[in-house]
Amino acid sequence: MVGGAFFLFLAVGVPIAFALIALAIVMIWASGDTVLFLSFPQVFFGGLENYGLLALPLFILLGEFMNSGGIGRRLMAFALALLGPVRGGLAYVNLVANMMMASILGSTVAQITIMSRIAVPEIKRTGYRTQILSKPGQDRSDAEKAGAGASREPAAGGDMARGGAPCDHRRGRHGRHRGRCDTRARPVLPLMADEYRLGLITPPPHQWTVRATEMAAEIREKTEGRVDIVIFPSGQLGNEAQMLQQLQTGALDFAFLTLGEFASRDQNYGIFLAPYVVDDVAGARSLLKGRTAQKLLDGMADFGLVGLGWGMAGMRMIVTAFPVESVDDLKGKKIRTIPFAPEMAFWEAVGAAPTPMPLPALYDAFANGQVDGMQIDVEGTWNSKYYEHAQSIIISDHMMFPMAVVGSGRKWGTISETDRVIIADAIAAKMDGLVSGYADIDADYRAKLEKTDVPVIAVDRAWFGPAIDNWYTEWRDKAPMLNELEAESAGQ
Repeated sequence: MVGGAFFLFLAVGVPIAFALIALAIVMIWASGDTVLFLSFPQVFFGGLENYGLLALPLFILLGEFMNSGGIGRRLMAFALALLGPVRGGLAYVNLVANMMMASILGSTVAQITIMSRIAVPEIKRTGYRTQILSKPGQDRSDAEKAGAGASREPAAGGDMARGGAPCDHRRGRHGRHRGRCDTRARPVLPLMADEYRLGLITPPPHQWTVRATEMAAEIREKTEGRVDIVIFPSGQLGNEAQMLQQLQTGALDFAFLTLGEFASRDQNYGIFLAPYVVDDVAGARSLLKGRTAQKLLDGMADFGLVGLGWGMAGMRMIVTAFPVESVDDLKGKKIRTIPFAPEMAFWEAVGAAPTPMPLPALYDAFANGQVDGMQIDVEGTWNSKYYEHAQSIIISDHMMFPMAVVGSGRKWGTISETDRVIIADAIAAKMDGLVSGYADIDADYRAKLEKTDVPVIAVDRAWFGPAIDNWYTEWRDKAPMLNELEAESAGQ
């Protein structure tokens, strides 16, 4: 049905962008998870919060100024003086020039935009063929970005392979090929470590980012520098949907991802959000190392990924901007959630209005009353100071919040078997430490919150009334693997 709707939209002349939007609407309606419509405004708004793109015309203008004023030629000339004699010299010149610009700007968008306006003309002026700037099928803008990124592909005839100065393929007055090439032997640079990128949405102080950094250092040491993983926190590489696409194409190597993107494709990945399926961090650790968790990890091959391990954040609790004594006080209130269908269904069962919202926007939204409360953990409540605008903190521990460590299937196959074992072992050890460590982390932050002026109350499953049982009745049918997870949890 969904595929037929897409082709129908195209057949009647609907632009592809609008056809994709309509397709998403049809798919949500067909799945029955109409609650996901509530996330549309937040997704649209989040797409506009890209200040780097807002400044893009200024970056281009700055690049033109640098080109016209000769700064680009001087920068390239300086790098050429350093690396010109090296085999494939101008490619390395391009890299060094990009490094210089990156150290000045600190912005990927600015660096790529400006260097594409500087490097490409200099490469052409020096005499390199335009083929080294683009691959078949690339458009002009893609070619310029490829040039700014210092293409490592040699030109036809081995021009770049012979050294810093390209061959002169121009012909003389009588049509004879001049054939001037610098064929002197050049020193061969030693092989460098393979650099890989790992993206995640949490800020640098968060436990996920801290463990990722430690993990990368351990892998670098154990592989003797062969595998160097660079960490990109705070969504620097995009949101999770964008990172998933990058993983699938091989543009990104590793990532820490929450369950939303997986659960939207296969509802079985939402079963870990089942309320009170575990009572504490110890129970969560046991399930994340169990049969069902491993089956879901293996199933990530269907997304073009390699599942490498499970981590988690703290147990979920509730922070509200109004006093709460019973679950009835939550009815009709706007509770910030993540746009996961299982989580939103839980809050609907409670009687609240689940309100998906990007985490960076939450503090202001909570402070100015756009949302009445949130589902969060004690670590985030303390570190982001949500308690400053709260009137109730409810320690419910009603839900675990897993995270999957995944690798790109395309890139994983290019890593040697020896290094794959080292990477997998390091991830397993770090994630187990992360999960088990949250028992102490949650206790520590809870103690800090209890010293504030905000009332802190502890509740259990019975406090939520029939909402929990109603949720399970619905989701046992939607996600069949929930029954397996429940059986596994009961056997702990």
